[in-house]
Amino acid sequence: MSNKEAKAPVPFSVMNGDPELFIVGEKKYYVKPMPVGEALKFVDDDIVLDKQIFNLALKDRRKKIDKYLSEYCTNEKGEPMSLQKITDDNWNIVDLKHFIWKLCDISG
Repeated sequence: MSNKEAKAPVPFSVMNGDPELFIVGEKKYYVKPMPVGEALKFVDDDIVLDKQIFNLALKDRRKKIDKYLSEYCTNEKGEPMSLQKITDDNWNIVDLKHFIWKLCDISG
């Protein structure tokens, strides 16, 4: 079975703009999909999808990652996330990569 066949479809609620559960360690977060206009900006922002260390290494990309976290990721209390908050919550680089992948996946 190919990866494409094994992948679960994005739920209709997410396609409607509802957030999708995202778990890091024992904590729950919610990621909501980007509208088309924001997805176009995301592409123009030249965010690295795989090696997050490169997004953190450059100050301008770090600001962009912080922006996408605050706009599209919330904690269990509904509070927007940030680089500082994910640092406080002990996310690692792989967790950040999974957030970026989730954001791209549910945004289409």
